[in-house]
Amino acid sequence: MAEADEWTKGLHRAMRVRVGGAETRAVLHDDFHHFRLRLRHDGTAVLAATSEMLRGPYSLCPRAGEELAQLAGRPLAGGAAGLSLRLQCTHQFELAALAMTASARGQDCHYELGVVVEDAERFSGWIARDGQRLLDCRIDHERFTAPETFAGQPLGAGFTGWAAAKLAPDLAEAALLLRRGVILARARRHLPRLDALGHAPPSGNCWVQQPETAERARRHYGVVRDYSGSGVPLDRDDEDWLAGTLG
Repeated sequence: MAEADEWTKGLHRAMRVRVGGAETRAVLHDDFHHFRLRLRHDGTAVLAATSEMLRGPYSLCPRAGEELAQLAGRPLAGGAAGLSLRLQCTHQFELAALAMTASARGQDCHYELGVVVEDAERFSGWIARDGQRLLDCRIDHERFTAPETFAGQPLGAGFTGWAAAKLAPDLAEAALLLRRGVILARARRHLPRLDALGHAPPSGNCWVQQPETAERARRHYGVVRDYSGSGVPLDRDDEDWLAGTLG
């Protein structure tokens, strides 16, 4: 189970998308999650989306991936707008949206991000795409304080609309991915309580946390990693899978 100061370790996340013909493959690997996603498409719209959960916090997280079937028929360039994030696995859903965008562009991408926890209310973070640093930020009491163009924007509700309206598409994409990392690092403080509960909390924040599902989603213990200081190593199987030589 989590130690009382587990949440102070921060977060590191890697997301890699490989576009190839009629199928795009994507991997997400961080302190809490490790899964792979396939997106089949016809060059214009999604035909099917499936995922494989290798590591996650609850027993029903793999089942949440089945909700990605709702993406079928949606235009690649439109992303996943219109579907409720709360009725999906947040992280698989966002990786699927990233895979859709990459497919529409016809370009692979590799994101890495890191978040440092300074104290209970202050965080700093960075994100790089394909090895190029795109954004560094600071958050103080739920609001961005840096960079200057972000100052005063909320970490929560309102940021997505602001980023879409005010930032160039590539920067908006990176900003939203980094924001998710900050939210996840901040949530680390709740690990002792979640471990003690033994199942997903009925908060309604994602598919496994819906009231009708939460008590059946049993807590997985011993799956949390600490990549905050070293970065996330995508293993050989991930690389082979992305290349299509494994499965």
